[in-house]
Amino acid sequence: MDYFKIDLRSINAGFNHQFGNFLTLINYCYFNNKKMIKPIFKLDKKHNGNKKSNIKTDFSKYIQIDKIMVNNNLFKLYDDNKNIDYTIKRKKYKYGLLKRDEFFKDLKNANIQYQMIDDIVNIGSYISNTLGNDYMCIHVRRGDKLKKKQMVIDTEPESIKKIIDKYDKKQIYIMTNNVDDIKPIRDLIKDKKIFFFEDFDSLKKIKDNYYLYCVEKEIMKYASIRCSTFNVKKKIKNNTFYHCYLTNFGGWQ
Repeated sequence: MDYFKIDLRSINAGFNHQFGNFLTLINYCYFNNKKMIKPIFKLDKKHNGNKKSNIKTDFSKYIQIDKIMVNNNLFKLYDDNKNIDYTIKRKKYKYGLLKRDEFFKDLKNANIQYQMIDDIVNIGSYISNTLGNDYMCIHVRRGDKLKKKQMVIDTEPESIKKIIDKYDKKQIYIMTNNVDDIKPIRDLIKDKKIFFFEDFDSLKKIKDNYYLYCVEKEIMKYASIRCSTFNVKKKIKNNTFYHCYLTNFGGWQ
């Protein structure tokens, strides 16, 4: 079995974007019987509260990478060794997506299972228990993903209220990259409790927005009503995770 080592310094993106690349690499190495050297990904500082530098990670800060299962088999990742040459040297990728590259085209998809680290799961579970067992969680993506005027309108407080009013939930947790834009919804909805990350001490102390995002995904997982920013059914057929969405445009969470 040969080693597989890739230089990804040319790609600078958000968590889901880079984690998608991670899954692409796992698929490739699994089906081609390669020993995968832990790749290093760059998480863009613009999604991390405009911190001064990007985050370099092998995802072990967020995912239990030593417990990844592929088709019910443990998938081992190997520590880097400078004596091992790069299989793929630094290059540019269309949209920063490995799956768009000729090298990875027509790649099969294995059943990949992974777990978040215990701290992320525990904090998410604690917040979920605090909210009760019957709450609504809404993901509101603002800024860079909103390419059309209608998308901006669909993610404003007045529009979000219309979605909330469709469901009889008294507790609403809103995960968003722009709390200040969405906070006025509290003035529009008086009979429900609206929560943001800053309402919980265990979330406020998290300095890494990507870490916070992972915790909030756990909070979303336990919600009885889960609302996406985008109509993910346009990207994922037969999606059953989300019950509703804010804007009919497709996109990624």
